[in-house]
Amino acid sequence: MSNIETQIRRLLAIAEDRAASPAERELAMQRATTLMARHSITSLPDDTDDGDSREEEITTAEIRIPGGTTTASRALSNAINRIARAANANTYYTDYRRRTGDPGIVLHVVAARADLEWLKPLASAYMVQAAAGWTNWRTNNPRRWKPMKDKTRRRVRDGYLTAYADGIADRIRTTRQQTLDEQTTAGNTGTALAVRDRAQRVSDYMDALDLRDGAELDLDERAQAAGRADGWNSGLGNPTQHNTLRGA
Repeated sequence: MSNIETQIRRLLAIAEDRAASPAERELAMQRATTLMARHSITSLPDDTDDGDSREEEITTAEIRIPGGTTTASRALSNAINRIARAANANTYYTDYRRRTGDPGIVLHVVAARADLEWLKPLASAYMVQAAAGWTNWRTNNPRRWKPMKDKTRRRVRDGYLTAYADGIADRIRTTRQQTLDEQTTAGNTGTALAVRDRAQRVSDYMDALDLRDGAELDLDERAQAAGRADGWNSGLGNPTQHNTLRGA
């Protein structure tokens, strides 16, 4: 593991630490996301070299998200999909929310092995940060939250949590593009080819799976606006066919 990867893991551990202050978690997440997004570009093999990026394996890792049909598990799986796609990865999920014992969702993250090394801890840190942000939103909006019926509360909650991930995804895309532009300006044209090749291989992997589209989430637009702003400010830049669905 490189020094940068060690630093990223240390920062993500702080970002997940509920004993750390909100300011400490946000600063750690901001620094970690920037480092991760840059490292995902600068660590790519030049596609013009002999050891080209096409040899790198595309694989999957699982993230378990507990909770039944009335919980935020579906929104969280959707949210992590948005973060993954910002990094040219993808996800699909197996829905066990209606299972009698231990309900939840198993999210399968599809990416190059090197990208999985930082996407999984980033997803964990997102869930901690977004949960804290959601708690703060409810505390700061009691007049709006308390009168809501259960269905409306779920729409607002899911809107906030998924849009929080959009804010993180925006930061990842911005940092990756800036880094790619720097590489191109420096004459490393093979990096752009490697990025496109990796993205295509992830797409080919997903296309080879027997998936069907999941139902769209019902999301509250005002809560989405708040969640996206908070997500950006956080700095965080073989299952059966019948219950295995595309990640979004």
